[in-house]
Amino acid sequence: MADGGICATLRDVARFGQLFLQGGVADGRRVVPTSWINDTIRGAPDGPAAFRTGDNPDGYPPGAHYRNCWWVRDPGLPFYHASGINGQHVFVHVPSQTVVVKLSTWPAAWREDWLKLTVRGLTAITAALQEGPAEPRPGSGAGATGA
Repeated sequence: MADGGICATLRDVARFGQLFLQGGVADGRRVVPTSWINDTIRGAPDGPAAFRTGDNPDGYPPGAHYRNCWWVRDPGLPFYHASGINGQHVFVHVPSQTVVVKLSTWPAAWREDWLKLTVRGLTAITAALQEGPAEPRPGSGAGATGA
């Protein structure tokens, strides 16, 4: 029998995600080959079809696949995550240059419904980051005067 896992702090897991966001380079040094990251994001030619016909739940966009221990939700962006049991996740969202680590203690090893909620929240955050700062509302922020 074999098992696996990682025992790390939130900061170290975030650094791991940042390593992938930066194409495998940390502190100016190549740590992970670019070819391995590109292979992960691109996936195998039959990867998306195998993913759809496997035991994966509905709701993943076309092209989604699992490769090299990463769940690639959208290879076109790219947007992918590594997930462990009981709600441990590291998300990499390249367009917004965002890494999110979520440490949890779900009562069950895997809850697809909770993962969907997590992804929905993360998608909202990355969309807001891509939009840039919001315009100040009248009557709020610096220079506002009260009546």
